[in-house]
Amino acid sequence: MSLRFMPHIVYSLALTSFSMHLLYERRAAEEDRAHYSGKISILETLVQNLEHGRAVDPREVERLRKLAGFSTSHVPEIDRSQSKIGWREVLLGKTPSEQGLNGLASRDQGDWEKRK
Repeated sequence: MSLRFMPHIVYSLALTSFSMHLLYERRAAEEDRAHYSGKISILETLVQNLEHGRAVDPREVERLRKLAGFSTSHVPEIDRSQSKIGWREVLLGKTPSEQGLNGLASRDQGDWEKRK
C-alpha cells in the first residue's frame, strides 16, 4: 500500500468517527429531552390538581412521583460516624488494626458455624 494515501485514510476515519459520535449525541439528547418532558408533564398535572384545590389521594401522589422518577426510597443513608480518610491511606493503603482482624475472625467463625 502506498503511503501517499495514508493521510486521506486517516482523515476519512476521523471524519466518520466524528460524524458517528455527533449522531449518537444527537439521539441521546432527543431521548433525554423526551424523558424530561414526560416528567415535567406528569408533575405539571399534579401541580394543577393541587392548585385548583382538588382532593388528591396520597397514594396517587406517590404513584405519580414514582412514575416521574422522584422516589427517594432507594437513596442510602450516609454514615457520618466513619472517620475521615486521608490522602496517605488512599495512596498507601491502611493496615487494619489487630482488633479489627480479631473481629473479622470471630465473625467469620460465627458464619462458618451457622453453615454447619
